[in-house]
Amino acid sequence: MRALGNPAIKHLAGTGQVRFLRIEHASAMKIKNPAFEPATVPEGAYSGDPAIPNMDLPTVSIHRTLLAGASADAEAVRTVTEVLLERRQEIMQEIPQEMKEVRLLLAQVKKPAPEAGLGPPWHAGARQYFDKDKPSFLMAHADYVGLMVTVILLIASWIWELRGWLERRQKNNADEYSNHVMALLETAQSPDSGVTPPEVRAQLLKVLTAAVQDLDADKLSEESFHSFRGILEIVLQVTQESERARAISR
Repeated sequence: MRALGNPAIKHLAGTGQVRFLRIEHASAMKIKNPAFEPATVPEGAYSGDPAIPNMDLPTVSIHRTLLAGASADAEAVRTVTEVLLERRQEIMQEIPQEMKEVRLLLAQVKKPAPEAGLGPPWHAGARQYFDKDKPSFLMAHADYVGLMVTVILLIASWIWELRGWLERRQKNNADEYSNHVMALLETAQSPDSGVTPPEVRAQLLKVLTAAVQDLDADKLSEESFHSFRGILEIVLQVTQESERARAISR
């Protein structure tokens, strides 16, 4: 196995006494050798005039893997990984011309593919480098997070509106009870109403019963009910005083 452009293969190809063979069953070879990968020798890889080979040829490639011991310093492994991937051109310029095979290998350095089936996991230091640009959970799921926030805000808005509607409804009910009680008070104090204090008191008790039922049904708030009851007690007291005054005047 040699990298594309290997000088020794190029020399042999230049003699005109060798020919390139197609290897079309690389995928089948991978079944027993997971490190094998289908590849292509491009037309003209070893000569342009005439083109050698004279067409793209399927072939098989294999991974060369740089290994680091599990006990190797993570920061050191991270630095080596970063230099190999980000400063390849500078390193290649420092490699002598007679070591072309090494230069060719360096040109093809890349991140190991997890599906390559090489067995050893990434070293912790290498993983630190490979994950440096990995987006955070929020960034990676920004669309879903945004949708969830929107839904939560909509639900909160609906709950707020529903709560406001219930409060307004409870207040309106409380106002109706209070107005009804005040109307009964005016009736009790009017000498021409023809309604006796006992009758007014009976109607007040009916209003109180209805208010208690609405309180149980959440049609009245506790605060509104207590305010209404305070008004009711005052009206009852005024009604009783009015009844006693009428009895004395007789």
